[in-house]
Amino acid sequence: MYVLSLEVTKKCNLSCSYCYVDKKVCNTIDIEIAKKALDLAIHEALKQNDKKLHIYFIGGEPLVAFDTIKLCIEYVESKHEYNVLNVSYSTTTNGTLLNDAVMDYLIEKKFNLKVSIDGERDVHNRNRQFADGKGSYEQVISKMPLINRFEKERGVPVHVANVITDNTKKDFLSSLVHLKNLGFTYIETDLNLDADWSGDNTLVLLEQLDRAFRFYIDSRNNKEKWYWKFYESYLKAFVSDAIFYPCKAGLVSVFINNEGQAFPCIETNQDLNIGNVFDGLDAEKVRKIVSISCTENTECLRCKEYKNFRCKACSCININYLHTRNFFIPPKVKCDITKYVFGYFERIYSKEQIEILKNFYKKRRY
Repeated sequence: MYVLSLEVTKKCNLSCSYCYVDKKVCNTIDIEIAKKALDLAIHEALKQNDKKLHIYFIGGEPLVAFDTIKLCIEYVESKHEYNVLNVSYSTTTNGTLLNDAVMDYLIEKKFNLKVSIDGERDVHNRNRQFADGKGSYEQVISKMPLINRFEKERGVPVHVANVITDNTKKDFLSSLVHLKNLGFTYIETDLNLDADWSGDNTLVLLEQLDRAFRFYIDSRNNKEKWYWKFYESYLKAFVSDAIFYPCKAGLVSVFINNEGQAFPCIETNQDLNIGNVFDGLDAEKVRKIVSISCTENTECLRCKEYKNFRCKACSCININYLHTRNFFIPPKVKCDITKYVFGYFERIYSKEQIEILKNFYKKRRY
């Protein structure tokens, strides 16, 4: 599968405190640039054995540019290559602009959908506000009937994403519980890596993480059917041999911003430009990036988790470069969490259970 992450707009109707989007040029992609981006992705997808192309529309708030999204899909489906490729779509939204017409279209085009909700009203509203400072929680939650309709008619779960930052760290567990109680069965928790994780902030985070893990394990032991990606991805890493830079972003995926510039992935820095939609991808730059197969960080090389082939903290060179300006130096909080989580797993899982999990993940493909 080839994945195109297309920045259809930098515009957003919210002003979230941890937003990573550069809003110096706050505009929507020109449709001709978008078409060139789609042509590039189609060309690359045809090289894949499975002939699959996934288009992920992002922003800003992508639904601000909903008409542009529809034009992009209309263009893709007008191409003769569309009959050869297996094309799928997804988007992540803050939820505030969802309505019946939008949801009808997302269902018709078989989108995968992710909605951002950080937790309970107070937690969500601390960071996810409109430009006037008013919280967005009530407006997002009012869309739950639409979200439920999407799940029923599409037959797939809506993913919900919550961000943990330094001013919500104490609410880690309560946020997870709240999202589950809202009815979401697939929860993605991300950490704001640009937050202040010095001093006691990381200790508080790890304490909350411990409680959240216990809640998830107890819930699953009680046969409650939901999936917390944060826990499951670390568990998979714990029992599987890790590969350095496993996603090979740049080779099998590309992020194209609304100016037509190409990068390996969304987690990127301007220094990692690998081409543009006008001149194409720079094959030499792509090869240089994807050829990186191990770390050069001596501290990582001495680390037990890296030696055991299960560290996922250091393997994403794009995240590393974005936050530390070095391919091989991960954000410290990622190391702290990885060491803590793997120590936690070593305490709660027996050797026999670990072997069972290893065999399970060998057979299972994501």
